Amino acid sequence: MTRRLRVMFILPWLLLATAAPAAESVILSADQTQAVTQQCARAVPQGIEGTWQLDQSDAEKLDVEVRHLPSQNVGDAIIRMPYTSERQYLGVVIGGKYLVYINGYPPGTMQALGGRTVVTCGRGSAYWGALYDPKTRQFSQFEANSSGR
Repeated sequence: MTRRLRVMFILPWLLLATAAPAAESVILSADQTQAVTQQCARAVPQGIEGTWQLDQSDAEKLDVEVRHLPSQNVGDAIIRMPYTSERQYLGVVIGGKYLVYINGYPPGTMQALGGRTVVTCGRGSAYWGALYDPKTRQFSQFEANSSGR
């Protein structure tokens, strides 16, 4: 095989491998609970009794689960390809269950905000939240921001 043909064969594979980089996720601490659960454009989980601190291993496992999430229909909105979102993870206790609140938003948002807790009013379904139960590996309570500003 000539060098040119090898490049033509390998190049598409390189492009596929680099086209969709893994979205970034951050573990939030308990002192950020109030900020992340004060979303003004979507419902947030109610009845938070306390928090727990995720470790890197918890976040990595959740990142793997999120990679398999299909688009979600939420009322009149669609959370498209949630696995492409950047995410903040917060360990919450609701009804005695240790859950993870996921705060999702478009790539680049975290860098633009300097790593602060992401809270937006409106801006549509690219901003979303959900609960995850690490014990059952189930997602629930998906909510998307309204499209108003």
